[in-house]
Amino acid sequence: MSANDVVDPATGMKVCGCALRVTLEMVLVQASIPVREPEILAGDVFDDPALPGRVWDVRREDFADAVGEEFQGLVDRCTSAVERGV
Repeated sequence: MSANDVVDPATGMKVCGCALRVTLEMVLVQASIPVREPEILAGDVFDDPALPGRVWDVRREDFADAVGEEFQGLVDRCTSAVERGV
């Protein structure tokens, strides 16, 4: 499990994996969200895997719209902070 992974606090189950890198010039986000059962179980590969999460029932278009809206909000907040010199 990575420090940026999203974990359900009630169950301890990993909701999605997330890698994040931020520099002065860019933000890179890579996320993996399970939309089907894995072909290889994490326990077959890793000594101490995260608990398996549930498979999400989400339409690709709805997910893309939601991510786009959240990302735009993040960009707006960062742009505002830079303009304020924060």
